[in-house]
Amino acid sequence: MTETLGIRIGRTLRERRIALGISQQQLAERAGLSAKHLGRLERGEADRASIATLAALATALGCPLCLLVDEPPTTAQASGAARARLDALVMRLSNPHVDALAKTAELFLSMPR
Repeated sequence: MTETLGIRIGRTLRERRIALGISQQQLAERAGLSAKHLGRLERGEADRASIATLAALATALGCPLCLLVDEPPTTAQASGAARARLDALVMRLSNPHVDALAKTAELFLSMPR
């Protein structure tokens, strides 16, 4: 069965919200929505969500809008929650720490597997 855009957006919203450790109420307030409306979106009823609503949610989640609406590669579906957690952690780092993390990742990726 093919995943609809609404279901994919809802899943991504929920994964990112959980990775940030915030409630539906907190995210809704940050985005200027009701918690009830956010709940509907997370359940996959986002096919009718406006671009303005999705943009407000992306801003509140600290991610680009395209992350909510683009279809991820199949391999990313399994690691989506882990990537969202990592993104949330990186967002909390200061620039020197981000640079150190990037250097560490580059070193890790250059190692033979």
